[in-house]
Parts: sequence; C-alpha cells; structure tokens
Amino acid sequence: GNAFLASKKEDIRLYQYWYSKATIDAIVAECLDHASRVAFLSTPSIYFSLCEGEAKKNGRDVKKEMVADSKEYVEAEKRQKRAQAIFKASRLFDYDKSFDSAEGYVFYNYKEPEKIPEEHWHKFDFVVIDPPSVRDDVLALYARAARILLPKAEQTNTCQLCWFGRQKPKPIGVKPPSSKILISSLAGDSHSKLMHSLFGAKPCVFLPTIPNLIYQYHLYTNYDSVRLSQPNPDQPEPDPKKTSARSRLADFGVKK
Repeated sequence: GNAFLASKKEDIRLYQYWYSKATIDAIVAECLDHASRVAFLSTPSIYFSLCEGEAKKNGRDVKKEMVADSKEYVEAEKRQKRAQAIFKASRLFDYDKSFDSAEGYVFYNYKEPEKIPEEHWHKFDFVVIDPPSVRDDVLALYARAARILLPKAEQTNTCQLCWFGRQKPKPIGVKPPSSKILISSLAGDSHSKLMHSLFGAKPCVFLPTIPNLIYQYHLYTNYDSVRLSQPNPDQPEPDPKKTSARSRLADFGVKK
C-alpha cells in the first residue's frame, strides 16, 4: 500500500483528488530519473511518496528481500539514497496547511504566484503540477509559478511559459530543456495547444488514474519520457465513464 493514501483523506473543499498508487509510483520514478530538486505544486501525494516509494514496493521491504552486497541490493540502496536526497532538497507548495508540519512544506496560494518566498525563486530543475482547476486562467497562474521556480537561464529553452493574456509565448529553443515540467490536465486538441503554449508540454501515452475524479485526465511533459510513452498498466485505456463534453474518448484517439 501507500502510507499517504492510507492516512490522508481527500478534502473535496480544496479540490483534492489523489492519484492511484500505480500513478504515484510512475511520477515518483520520473522525479528520480530526471530531477535533483523538485517543486511539487499542489501534488502532496507525490511529494510524500518520494522516499516511501523507493524503500518499499507493493507493501514489501525491498532491500530485506535481497542478498546483501548483491548488484540488485547495491542499486536499490543507491536509488533509495537518491530519493532521500531529492526529497530533502525538494519542496511542497500547497494551500492545505495540514501539511505544515512537514519540513519541506511552503504555503502556496495559486492565485498569488508572486508571493512564493523569494528564497525559492529559480532554485528547482523539475516542477510537478496537479492544478485544482483546468480553467485557462488557473493554468496560466501555474505557468507563472513554474516560471518563478525554474532557473532563469532555462526558461526560453524550457517552454513557452507566458503571462497569460499579457504577452505572446516565446519560441521554444532548439536545445532540449534541462528544466522539466510534468502536469496533469484535460485531453483534447484545443487543450493540448494551450498546454503547449503555457508549458511547452505535450500529452503522454500514459494515462493517470485518479479514482475519485469524474474526468479522464492526461499527463503532459515538456520532455521525452520512455516510461510515460507506454500505456499505464493500471489503466491502459481511457475510462468511458469519465469522459465528458470537455474530455471525450475521441480526445484520446479512441473511435466509437
């Protein structure tokens, strides 16, 4: 199981809808593969699962099942130490003050990205986002926050982070980005264009499972991911019960 999912109930008043364990594990693995310091925006389930996911798999203590000093044991130990180091360097930016006992918690109101403490500006190389709303104006505010948190030198190459409605997006550079963004949102051509405009991100094949959310979501990244280019074993196809006028099966390339 997952300790966070078992201990923290969703607060619908704060639009909290947790990912499934399999989806959490996949996003945590992306952080371990691509980041050294992560800004978790409205994604507490990923932040708190970062260390746990490497220490245990499917409720089992992985290292205890391995022969000490074996290649698998050494690799597992290295990955666990890396997870601990990334967790210590990362921060959770969230509105829910019930998390304020965590050392890495930073109060964050998505409506006021400029109020993120300046000590955190341009200090992260990976941003993970799960916004409480998929309205254009809300996503634009998250784009501002990402702009504030990612290194200045990377922003023109990373994506077209823009101040929505105030200026045109800057063209993406030829150089592949070293600062990375992973965000969940709706599917569809028009929405994909918005995500590309704001974050330089494109939809992944991997579909996130969010059990209590009524819509089927996509994951979007501004980088190429081998893991997320494969179907989610937990949910290989979009859930027809979670499609709507804003998130249809056709948006996922599924024909009726």
